Amino acid sequence: MPRVGSEQYIVTESPASATSANNSDTKFIVPQKKSIGAWISVETGDARITFNGDTPGASDAPGIVIPFGAMPAFYPFPFDPEGRNALIKFRANGGTASRVSVIFVQ
Repeated sequence: MPRVGSEQYIVTESPASATSANNSDTKFIVPQKKSIGAWISVETGDARITFNGDTPGASDAPGIVIPFGAMPAFYPFPFDPEGRNALIKFRANGGTASRVSVIFVQ
């Protein structure tokens, strides 16, 4: 039974991942239904990521850059009362491949 004022989250057990070959190769990961955010890790090469379905820029905006070697970070999704989620799109931020892994939180 939850305590008053506490929050409970469900972390999915099967992470999603994809690899972008270069800065013109856009990949996407569809969040699981009712996800409130995601832990994101970049395993190879820097990645430029968007969360609203926009295509990330090849070397500048839109999108945020997550550098290779950075600690995994939690990125909350915008609230959507209908349960839809953002689409995560990314591409390598440079000439080398970038692999992104995601674990969704509900």
